[in-house]
Amino acid sequence: MVLLLFFPMTKALLMEFIGTFFLMLVVAISGNAIAAALMLTLMIYIGVHVSGGQYNPAVTFALFVAGKLAHERMIPYIIVQFLAGIAAMGVFAFMGGKNFMVRPAENALFLQAVIAEILFTFTLVLTVFMTMIDKKSQGNSYFGLAVGLNVVLGAFAVGGLSGGVFNPVVGIAPQLFRIFTGNTVVLEAVALYAVAPVIGGLMAAVAYKMLVHQEVEHHEKKEDTKNKHHHASDLDVEALISSAS
Repeated sequence: MVLLLFFPMTKALLMEFIGTFFLMLVVAISGNAIAAALMLTLMIYIGVHVSGGQYNPAVTFALFVAGKLAHERMIPYIIVQFLAGIAAMGVFAFMGGKNFMVRPAENALFLQAVIAEILFTFTLVLTVFMTMIDKKSQGNSYFGLAVGLNVVLGAFAVGGLSGGVFNPVVGIAPQLFRIFTGNTVVLEAVALYAVAPVIGGLMAAVAYKMLVHQEVEHHEKKEDTKNKHHHASDLDVEALISSAS
């Protein structure tokens, strides 16, 4: 019944589940930023023409706010991403993993962790916009590496302070899984990773509009005055997916 409900985008949802699942699993098993970034990079290349290769609710919501993701996709994508994260934690526990969760440093102030997560989610999501959505970068082969590099740099820079999550699934899914295992949920971590990455993503959407969209509007007006045919200077997720055909 669930598949029938989302039938027009079943393949995209399955891809988002697979990509988010393996990202979360690698994070839990390795606890290593480089391993997580490599898996994210791999899954972006695998899934970009199927679902857009997002695997991150902060990315999904920012694309929606910027008008680059249809609202029909936004909510199902986010639901599937969280389900994948919880499923990955279940597999991690079945494989013998115990007590994995991401949380800020004990001596970190909550506001410090919030700012850290906002800033480096901002760079992550802005990279998605500028390398995967902006038409000027269309056809490049480095977009996955650029996004993965953001994860590594962010984790090295502020991982010791905020946990270096930049993805609500990675921060919240382990906490949700703790409910099923009867463990205590760290509400501070849930609040941090539910709010800060989303704010960072929204800031990136606004920055993208300021950096690119205004330039596009100016270009289109100029072209209109010359009565020339013109194309939009950026893509959306539907265009990324359809470019596979």
